[in-house]
Amino acid sequence: MLAWDAFEAPQFPFDEALRLARVVGLDLDKDVVGVLAEKKASDLILWDSSTRATKGKLGAPDGTRSWIDAIHHCAHRARSIDLNAAKQLLDDNGLANNADLLTVLEAVLEVSIR
Repeated sequence: MLAWDAFEAPQFPFDEALRLARVVGLDLDKDVVGVLAEKKASDLILWDSSTRATKGKLGAPDGTRSWIDAIHHCAHRARSIDLNAAKQLLDDNGLANNADLLTVLEAVLEVSIR
């Protein structure tokens, strides 16, 4: 989300992504490449929920690894089935009223509408 906000696009220079990852304490190759994005030539390309699902790279839908996993599960379910299925996923994982998830979702929406 921070990368999307900083670069305002799903594709940006890998070296810039590396600098950002270092600032926030991530190992870009371990934590991002192959999990949330792919390196292509000298760029990093962020994956959307459908791409992550197709590649089998979504983490747990309850957000235990990261909140982006829960959000991507929900988005993928809404896109591939419908909003009721996405709501059911949230309910099944005890996230429908989770304050942390709602805060993250608010931040995602704020970045997305800029």
